[in-house]
Amino acid sequence: MEIDFKPTYDLDGADDLIIWRYLTIEKFRDLLETQTLYFRRMDKFIDEYEGYLNDHTKKVLDNMFVGEFSNHEEMGNSLKTALKHIKELTFVNCWHIADKESKEMWDNYAEATAGVVIKTTAKRLMASILKTDLGALHLRKVEYLDTIDNEVDLSNLLRILNTKQKNFEFEQELRMILIYTKGDIDPADGETVIMDIPEKGLKVKVDLNILVEKIYIHPRATKTDYQLLRRIVLKLTGKWLRRSNLNYVPFAKRIKLKFDLTLNKFRRSLKS
Repeated sequence: MEIDFKPTYDLDGADDLIIWRYLTIEKFRDLLETQTLYFRRMDKFIDEYEGYLNDHTKKVLDNMFVGEFSNHEEMGNSLKTALKHIKELTFVNCWHIADKESKEMWDNYAEATAGVVIKTTAKRLMASILKTDLGALHLRKVEYLDTIDNEVDLSNLLRILNTKQKNFEFEQELRMILIYTKGDIDPADGETVIMDIPEKGLKVKVDLNILVEKIYIHPRATKTDYQLLRRIVLKLTGKWLRRSNLNYVPFAKRIKLKFDLTLNKFRRSLKS
């Protein structure tokens, strides 16, 4: 099994891929104030099938060393245990691949009225990451499988860590994976020992000027929400906060609608 701890980006040359990150106001404020992206530890995800070893895959592991080693059963069990624990060293930051905003993503990953979404590209995301000594970063599109039944590719560790169930396919996720390798040298044998694994997640420094292309506020945001957040966004990023395209009415059309309403009101007053 291949385990690559060097940074890798597997996008088939699609560096200009448009991606979105939907955030609650609290998470957005944290991004602005700390200038970091949050990576969630994989074994803390709600979906227990993230990186899950189904029955078919377990059988493959059980038979992997048969005929080669007398202790093949012990080796198979050790490998299964290692693959289970690798999730404790895997941290993930998620983006949505799409050409435009998604109502379903707004409903699932932002608050009722006050969330935001950051629009950028895969190229800008990669370029925005500042140097980190926590581990190598890997950028991959998620594969959506029926993980209960389908065979999972064991040739590369990242493939195992990059599969989700079919019912999450609406997310169309681009996943930034960090394999945590920070540690100290054990003086006894000179080996690197991984220590102080973050309990829930970790943060990686980014250049917001590179990362952020556009920022949109929730489609149902109030005028007050927009005005308050607009000043904060402009101050911290130099970007203008945009209204969601899902319900945005262009200025010229708003003026016409207002004029039509006023005209109709005037006509009604003449008839009365």
